[in-house]
Amino acid sequence: MSNTASATATFSLTQAREIVSDLYTPNRWIYWLDYGITIAFAHTLFLALATITFWFDGPKSWEWTLLGIGYLIDILLYYRASIFIHELTHLRVGTFNAFRVFWNATYGVPLLVPSFLYFLHLDHHRRKCYGTREDGEYVALEYMSKWYIVLFLIAPLLLPALAVLRFLVLSSVGWLIPPFRRQIHRARSSLAMDLRYERPLPTPAGLRMILLQEASCFLWIVGILFLLATSLQTMAVPLLIQGYATLGGIAMLNGFRALITHRWSGDETHMTFLEQLLDSVNFPRRGIGEIWAPVGQRFHATHHLFPSIPYHNLGIAHRRLMAQLPEDSPYRLTASYSGWKSFADVWHRAGSRRHENHIRWLF
Repeated sequence: MSNTASATATFSLTQAREIVSDLYTPNRWIYWLDYGITIAFAHTLFLALATITFWFDGPKSWEWTLLGIGYLIDILLYYRASIFIHELTHLRVGTFNAFRVFWNATYGVPLLVPSFLYFLHLDHHRRKCYGTREDGEYVALEYMSKWYIVLFLIAPLLLPALAVLRFLVLSSVGWLIPPFRRQIHRARSSLAMDLRYERPLPTPAGLRMILLQEASCFLWIVGILFLLATSLQTMAVPLLIQGYATLGGIAMLNGFRALITHRWSGDETHMTFLEQLLDSVNFPRRGIGEIWAPVGQRFHATHHLFPSIPYHNLGIAHRRLMAQLPEDSPYRLTASYSGWKSFADVWHRAGSRRHENHIRWLF
């Protein structure tokens, strides 16, 4: 980071756009190969771990070691695959249709995270919505207790059970009772950080997509339960434990990433463009950051500047901006060089501010 970077300096969006003007075209081959290879290895490893007692003849201690290492690797693979839901939201409507279907068929439905749950994300990028009550992916952490962070990091352990409840029970009830369905679609159909968030009701076309994905998840759960009760009865408990632990692990890792890619300095009122930029974080160092912030998530501030740039070009965009923007550009202040340091900063600032008009809605 430049020593002369300033939060009060002028940021020229026009200049920044010119620097990255040729980086907006997504490469289909990269999307298909990256996701395809990732999900293939993830599913293969999951099945290998589930059947380890049938093919591994070594000591029990080695078996448990393999299970532990394999579990961690599998979580990282599935986690990387999960981030493509973010890309689906930003890809232009009407494009990558086969890829959207493939992602939902191989990840969204099997892991009970269909893509409609992330429709709220576009509001997170609307300048008039970012950081306000209309932004379901934002919470005013500086006005909230540190207990919210604790809850946010451990709550994912409940998500697998809640996902089954959502798509097995609530969906089926909603199909029979339209008013209940509308309430579910408003309040229980988003991957939101703000528990108060309610999304707008979908358009007719959006509703058809939601119902199709809901039905797919419902049938998937019913099919899995049928197999576990019949042909896979002897493996039912281990498979359920493995599946639950995998889903919970993915969600916890994603929660950690979500916490540290913003600074959460907003107070639920409108933020200026510069305030929104400085509220987002880049992690430019290569290495372990690519593990916990894959598929372009390391360059979160760059992504907020240019949400239409595909993930595989965000690193290029960041390096160009750092090289060509003025030395005092506020953009340089978005860089962080340690995920743990950023987490410690978020933790330290949680609950540090008070406002007479702000409602502390949790603890």
